[in-house]
Amino acid sequence: SCDPGYEILDSNKRSCIDVNECDYFQSCYQTCVNTKGSYKCQCSHGYMLQSSSGQCKSDGNTPYLLLSFANEIRKLVPDVAYDDVITTSNSFIQRIGYHYESAIVYWTDPANKLIRRAALSPSPTDMTTGQPQDLDIPKNIEQPYGI
Repeated sequence: SCDPGYEILDSNKRSCIDVNECDYFQSCYQTCVNTKGSYKCQCSHGYMLQSSSGQCKSDGNTPYLLLSFANEIRKLVPDVAYDDVITTSNSFIQRIGYHYESAIVYWTDPANKLIRRAALSPSPTDMTTGQPQDLDIPKNIEQPYGI
């Protein structure tokens, strides 16, 4: 018989080897690290492990999601049930992109054959944006469907 976290070695039936729990259990939210007889959970850079739940939570700014909804781009803060319109367009917004370092949101406006951008406050509760600007699109691109 082996201690918890170990199993009998098939080749000689007398030795115990460590079980890699990370291969069998999905107990960790981000990274599982096998240890002798057990395992431990770790979080990616920018996140901290919550001892009570084992979940990884941001240790910096509150994360948020940007999503397009018809002619709007909305900023959604998970776990807070907070969202707001950050910009609107006079036509359907098909795709959005976000440049994290410069805090600029980009979107396509295929009805007007445009790619637009606006500066976005990096604060999760500040919904202000700069004035939207149109980007010059090369003449060989007929329709900007994606970013």
